[in-house]
Amino acid sequence: MSRISKEVMKRQNRERVVSMIKTAMDRMKMSQNELAHQAKMDPGHLSRLLKGETAVREEGLKRIAHVLGLELIEFLGAAGYTEIDDSASESPFADVERLLRALSSFGVTKKHIESVSSDGQRAKALARVIMHLAEKPTSVVIQVISS
Repeated sequence: MSRISKEVMKRQNRERVVSMIKTAMDRMKMSQNELAHQAKMDPGHLSRLLKGETAVREEGLKRIAHVLGLELIEFLGAAGYTEIDDSASESPFADVERLLRALSSFGVTKKHIESVSSDGQRAKALARVIMHLAEKPTSVVIQVISS
């Protein structure tokens, strides 16, 4: 069974994510301390995250996304590609099945996938994932943030 790598985010990916978080904080007029409190995070850790000095774990990312009203799929487009090691596919649909399982582990539902037609940013993020899947059919590539 595939497991999403727990590698630390690459610096370029952190910068993209930090930019998205700061933009959402500005839009909501939310302070770092307020976000840390609502996301149940240590304020010092959030500060280091926003300076690009540290990565955010999957659970922290989910809480930040929830507090800021962002869906995890929005972060998928901002994150770098993290490979999931897989052996050769048993069927033509095995990779798609793994992709859907991995996306669902990050809170992406059928509703989210269906909504991409009305949201250009989400459509681009999903398209990148699908393009990589098509290029590397035995190694599903998913855009995630994890550490």
